[in-house]
Amino acid sequence: MSLRSLFSADTRPPILLTLAWLTALSLVAAGTILSWQQGPFWPPLVLTCGALATLALTLGQGLQRHNQLLEKTRAALRQETDRRVSAVADLERIASNDPLTGLANRHFFMEDLDYAVQRARLSGEKIAVIAIDLDSFQTLNNSMGHDYGDQLLMAVAERLRTLEDSNHLFCRASSDDFYLRCYPLADLESLIHLLDRIRDLFRRPIRMDDEDRYLSASIGVALFPDHVGDAQSLIASAEAALNQAAALSGTRYQFYNERLHERIRERMELHWGLHDALEQRRFHLRYQPQQDLATGQWVSAEAKLYWEHPERGDLEPESFMEAALETGLTPAITRHTITLVCEQLRRWRESGAHHLTVAVNLYGPELEDSGLVEHIAGTLRRCEIAPEALELELAEASLASNGHQREKQLRALSELGLPISIDGFGQGTASLAWVRDFPVHQLKIEPGFVRRVTSRHNDSVIVRAIINLAHNLGMQVTATGVDTDAHLTFVNAHRCDFAQGERVSPPLAADELVEHIGFNRANTTEYS
Repeated sequence: MSLRSLFSADTRPPILLTLAWLTALSLVAAGTILSWQQGPFWPPLVLTCGALATLALTLGQGLQRHNQLLEKTRAALRQETDRRVSAVADLERIASNDPLTGLANRHFFMEDLDYAVQRARLSGEKIAVIAIDLDSFQTLNNSMGHDYGDQLLMAVAERLRTLEDSNHLFCRASSDDFYLRCYPLADLESLIHLLDRIRDLFRRPIRMDDEDRYLSASIGVALFPDHVGDAQSLIASAEAALNQAAALSGTRYQFYNERLHERIRERMELHWGLHDALEQRRFHLRYQPQQDLATGQWVSAEAKLYWEHPERGDLEPESFMEAALETGLTPAITRHTITLVCEQLRRWRESGAHHLTVAVNLYGPELEDSGLVEHIAGTLRRCEIAPEALELELAEASLASNGHQREKQLRALSELGLPISIDGFGQGTASLAWVRDFPVHQLKIEPGFVRRVTSRHNDSVIVRAIINLAHNLGMQVTATGVDTDAHLTFVNAHRCDFAQGERVSPPLAADELVEHIGFNRANTTEYS
């Protein structure tokens, strides 16, 4: 053993201590032998040997403590390194995985799909993307509770995971939507076999709370490079095919086709055009009056935002708001709409029209806009408009997701003094618990029911039931879709508070609305 290795940090402390003891014993023995000879220098030699022995023992003990400290430091460093490696692994897992199901999340999936497309371009291989949507999940989630819905999603994900291998990657794209990437795709037959296996997964019941729960799913399929040439378009094509499959009953799959391609092209043009329209403020408002059935007066109106399209003319909101939802532009468009409405309310009040209120549609994502409440409050202050003059109409379908956050936002808006109504009530996407718990002052009946009150008995029963429900809960109710005299007579006879539709009036420009109303301050409530 070399001197360097003897005193290195890796040397075990017992070895050093043993050598120190041997050195000390040798020195003591040498001193004893010298003392036997009784020479004249033996006392100093004995003392010197004793001192050297003490020094050897001290040095050995010091080296032992030094090595013990080094070992502790190394252990602490190893522990800290392991902790940091584990933390990095956790962060990578969080960044790439859905926390509920453990499947890949949408962000990671899109990165993987982009990479697969790049490789496929070079190799000439095919890619399939399969989009899966659970039918009626939102209704089930609302009726049974979110914990139940989460358990159901985890059970579905566990089944889908059985189909994963090195060529297949599943992800949870949104609440009840899943994507599957197949790369490389061997042939069409293997894809059909995989689709049949997915359908079989949904044909088997899922055991939940000691009962069997059956689910169906809509499935859309798109291929690269057969249908599209990039990852984003591949996803959009699969979702378009999924929407077509959703129109069919049961668990069915639908392949993307040219007709869908044209629809997607139009939708993408809407996406791009909306960004430009928002930047250049190419929007204007029209107002559809709501008639007070007790007095016959027009006391409120719903603001409808029209897009001044450079090629297609004025587009109604129904033709582009779905695209706005897909592009995430809805909160910005809603803020712009609220600004336009408040500025118009100020102009009306300056001209003497103090009693008219205006309703603005909220589609759902706005309620996750953290700056919405402050934007509305600031706009009302700037335009000197009382909160009671601005009504917010929340689409019933938007209550189905992220309910707690949206309820919190609604309560903050309600505390500003803004009246809140549920639009399209009766579609079945919101449970009665939402109506009970949300700060709502009015229900607006789904127009489809109103339009059929004279032709279908069940629809007339539903309309009467909604009117009674609203009144019993202390709310007002508006019938939308009142397009004929018969519709107006029906809702008036059953004590509906307000009516809106073509029979009352189509949407009007601001000046046209003023001309038709002929404001009468003596018979109206004035908001200051």
